[in-house]
Amino acid sequence: MMQATTTHTNTARRTKPAVVRAALRSRITQSPEVTYSYAYDDQNRRIKKAVGSATTNYLYNGADIHGEYTSWSNAKVYYRARYYDPMVGRFAQRDPIGLQGGIKLAAFAGLSMSEVHGALKRAEAARLLVFEERRPRLLTPAFKEFLFHGAKYAFPVVRGALVAGVPTAHAAAPLNAHIAPSADPVPVWPAIEGRARGMALIPLYPSAPAAALRSPALYELLALFDALRAGNARERTLAQRLFEERL
Repeated sequence: MMQATTTHTNTARRTKPAVVRAALRSRITQSPEVTYSYAYDDQNRRIKKAVGSATTNYLYNGADIHGEYTSWSNAKVYYRARYYDPMVGRFAQRDPIGLQGGIKLAAFAGLSMSEVHGALKRAEAARLLVFEERRPRLLTPAFKEFLFHGAKYAFPVVRGALVAGVPTAHAAAPLNAHIAPSADPVPVWPAIEGRARGMALIPLYPSAPAAALRSPALYELLALFDALRAGNARERTLAQRLFEERL
């Protein structure tokens, strides 16, 4: 089960637009002092709260609302960093700190909760990760061994016809900066979001192309993984080196 951690900080007051705002529970100061630190599970349930006093760099400039927001149909809650829409149950903008505050893996990857839970439990059974305080921690040496020597057998390549899609393997970053293009059709994930035309290489899971387009870092890792399982010897060697740099 994944957890996300949110750190609330006090910073200098800024001008706020005339919208419904979350009730601020702490004094606004000039110093970046941590006022509250929360940990959430993958169901958005708060599982830990701590009052802090140590200084920190700017992370999420939020507010402790304790459930006090309006449910008016045309209102949004202003969190001093982005807006939350209580009617749809999600933020209206991306998190300004990206993934540093943690992620909901299912929503991020486009998978169901049961698929994520099953994948994590299988990885735990294979000793590729362990859970510490209910959070998964990758066992890097074991993961590297599986990734570089076993993944191509566990996830064999399935190819298709010429289609429109999203470039992958040596046709996508970061490998495409090291390998000169040829006249052969490039490998692509079949996807309506894709604008490249090439030979279909079926992705690890159907939502992978859309998830990759939302995150350049994830896109690179998935493309490198495809190069490991579908590339020639030179492409696999380069992919392994580039993967090592990212682990």
